[in-house]
Amino acid sequence: TNKVVKYAVATADRGLTFRSDVLDWNDLAGVVCTDASHANESSINVTPTGVVKEEPNRSQGGRLQLLANRGDMQKDQYKFHLIGHSSTTIKRVCRATVQAEAYTLSEGVEDGDRIRAAVADLHGKLDHKSWEASAAAFMQQCWFTDCRSVRDSLCKSVLSKMADKRLQTEIGALRQNLWRKPGET
Repeated sequence: TNKVVKYAVATADRGLTFRSDVLDWNDLAGVVCTDASHANESSINVTPTGVVKEEPNRSQGGRLQLLANRGDMQKDQYKFHLIGHSSTTIKRVCRATVQAEAYTLSEGVEDGDRIRAAVADLHGKLDHKSWEASAAAFMQQCWFTDCRSVRDSLCKSVLSKMADKRLQTEIGALRQNLWRKPGET
């Protein structure tokens, strides 16, 4: 925390600029960027009796929620607005990097789904009874991960058998979301 405060003071002249002319609000896409570090953190827990327990080897997950122009998605550079961000210790202990990356991506996609539902609602295009499908039909969502194993698992035409059932379930849920046709439940 002290390092962050020192950095913030030293770079007080820098910041985020939200320009009004960057986004075409009628042609938006949601963007989810995630990354995770495997077993590099410790989690501090306090028991009901007040005993402090440190749990080592926890993974950290970070995600960014962005809005960008759908037409810019195929370009090398595009402009965007940062809508949300998070960096937290993953609650579940991860045995491998691919688990940490998949769990973080899943959280990011769920956040992205809620943001695009809000944007669809602002445009009057959200069906509240099937909000996920109507939001997906209204606005594209792009996912960015630096984990090739997760990407490859999501892009295969058939879900591969995995040694860890929980990871296979997480990848299966992501695949269901990714392979869904726009407007499909």
